[in-house]
Amino acid sequence: MVREYGLLFECVAEECDTPLPPAECASLVDAINAGAAMAVREYATLRDVELRRQGAEHFAFLAHEIRNPLQTARLSASLLSATPSPRGIEVLQRSIAQITETLDRALVDARMRGLDAGATLHRERLELRPLLEGAIAESQPDAEARRIRVTLEAGPRTFVDGDARVLRSAITNLVRNAIKFTRTDGAVIVRASEKTIEIEDECGGLDPKDEKRIFDTFRQSSGDRTGFGLGLAIARQAITAHGGSLSVRNRPGKGCVFVAALT
Repeated sequence: MVREYGLLFECVAEECDTPLPPAECASLVDAINAGAAMAVREYATLRDVELRRQGAEHFAFLAHEIRNPLQTARLSASLLSATPSPRGIEVLQRSIAQITETLDRALVDARMRGLDAGATLHRERLELRPLLEGAIAESQPDAEARRIRVTLEAGPRTFVDGDARVLRSAITNLVRNAIKFTRTDGAVIVRASEKTIEIEDECGGLDPKDEKRIFDTFRQSSGDRTGFGLGLAIARQAITAHGGSLSVRNRPGKGCVFVAALT
């Protein structure tokens, strides 16, 4: 923007048949500098407005996601104080887990925004199987509630270089997404080989129009509108930040296979 104002000054100077008098040259420079300064201020104002709008939208979704499980947890705690029961404890634990997951997503999303702003990943040598086992364990209550079998096909001693928190969040989001959209009594398979992770579900397949847009932020491809719709977008950001890629292979009438290729 500022460079274009400089080009404008050069164009005006070249169009003049004779050199500009000092006073007129100074007036031209002042006018161009004032125009450049005004343009920069306007750009900064619009940028700040957009950032505030995005922040407000994000925290509105965050507040909505926390409010429901928090209310459930409060009711469960109230019931337990009167009549302790295994069912009440299960509901309470699930609600607390949902709140924890939501906050973890928010923290990882903040980390991803930091990466976009120039921050760096905290890379280390990580064994892949424990990351996958942890993601499956965190998602197990949801799977058990709908009688979904989650199996892991991964050999030991497979390593990747990456940020443990960011990768763990990406994998957990992918596994939870597979469980969420898999039919009741269905199956989810998590596979891992050297630098490749596959999560196969039984969601019934994607509508063709959703294949290219499934990773869009806040987009969901099901009548079930629960959740952020951020999971797949965050997972792709996390994998991309590691120099890899996240894609989906559609199996119409059966399900999807999400493929995370790591470097």
